[in-house]
Amino acid sequence: MGEYISPSITQLAAGPNPTLKGHKLLIVIPMDVPSSFIDALKSEFPDLEVATHKQVWGQVATLPDEDWEDVTILMTFASLPKVEQAPKLQFVQLLSAGANHILDNPVFKNTNVKFCTANGVHG
Repeated sequence: MGEYISPSITQLAAGPNPTLKGHKLLIVIPMDVPSSFIDALKSEFPDLEVATHKQVWGQVATLPDEDWEDVTILMTFASLPKVEQAPKLQFVQLLSAGANHILDNPVFKNTNVKFCTANGVHG
């Protein structure tokens, strides 16, 4: 089963791979991702591959299988892949304060993927 951990991509990079070489971050949110955010990520983690997908607000995004296959880190409100779509997924940062909306999702229930929420950052 997935587990909650303290949210921080920096914690992931604190180990033997500080540049996040071999990791791919997919950001699936209903807005454009500011280029300054992507630039800051690439500055701190130069080997991190970053991809974005703009979803429709209130809908779970559906992406082709090939968009998920190399994803190791996912940032999203609620769009989770099918377990078999993202075999390398290790870490999910939810942008919501809670996780009730994903507790029954197989990626949470049936994998060892670590999940973080944004509890406390919304004011």
